[in-house]
Amino acid sequence: MKLNEPQTYLAFSPKGRGLLCAMVYATSERDVFGWWTGARGEHFHTAFFMLEDFFTAQPQRFLATKGGDLYGGWVYDYAHAHPKLQEAISIDDEVCRALEAMQSNFAEEWLFYLETPGHEEDIQYYRDQGLPVRGVNIKHKRLNRLDSAGHPWEHISPNADMNILDYVQEYWPLDYRLP
Repeated sequence: MKLNEPQTYLAFSPKGRGLLCAMVYATSERDVFGWWTGARGEHFHTAFFMLEDFFTAQPQRFLATKGGDLYGGWVYDYAHAHPKLQEAISIDDEVCRALEAMQSNFAEEWLFYLETPGHEEDIQYYRDQGLPVRGVNIKHKRLNRLDSAGHPWEHISPNADMNILDYVQEYWPLDYRLP
């Protein structure tokens, strides 16, 4: 499976909830594969996803994992009102490896987790600037890559497909929706 260059989207509320959502995705000829994390209530929800047949005339499915469990298969189809699938759909090992690498690279570049040691400088920067520190945050050296002209602050990759972002955010289980 060949995936195109990953695209990213992040939304951040500097006076409110902090990181609202962070998403990375890559496209193939027919499908979209990716990962997100974001606020759902007071907690963060994480999942890998696939928009099956997104670039075809076939019916689409918005498949997602339970949390970060790729090896448990696709267990949700968020294109339906009741998204829990009766049986998990297994995920090809090559897809699992590609998604794990994409998520790991994205998180390493953009995010820090409060419970992970070694981010004292990020935490101190947030406190000095009066920014909310949550369980998942954007690294302080990356905040300048967000467009801070509006609310929320956003980063959208230059080649991101807004149709994908609109579709995912219409159905995903996170609190955040594009303004």
